Amino acid sequence: TSGSVFRLASGSDAWQAVNGGLDADVRSLAAIGTTFYAGTNKGVFRSTDKGKSWIAVNNGLVSKNVQALAVLGTTLYAGTNKGVSQSTDGGDSWTAVNEGLKNRNVRALTVSGEMLYAGTSDGVFRASFPQ
Repeated sequence: TSGSVFRLASGSDAWQAVNGGLDADVRSLAAIGTTFYAGTNKGVFRSTDKGKSWIAVNNGLVSKNVQALAVLGTTLYAGTNKGVSQSTDGGDSWTAVNEGLKNRNVRALTVSGEMLYAGTSDGVFRASFPQ
């Protein structure tokens, strides 16, 4: 269902919808501490209250068509159909980090050690951070 994020309550087997204000196609999720992020077809949304409410945090994002999210330390990365953006301030602002990325239609992101990997239809690209 479009806009659906669910959480499993501790000690329970019942899932609870936590979609307050999130009206978008959710494609990925990430967390930094107790702050949660949803990557959607309408950009990145942030929740600081366990999903009760979500706000858009897209200032400077290369595209709002977000396919993937990844976290390295306290830096958030968003993979979009136009490349990768990074945010070092919880999503308040974004900077493109696409140098050397031949195919900017990023479908997946993951982190291993200090390396960020971006999956595209042309293969996997990696970058070491911080940059």
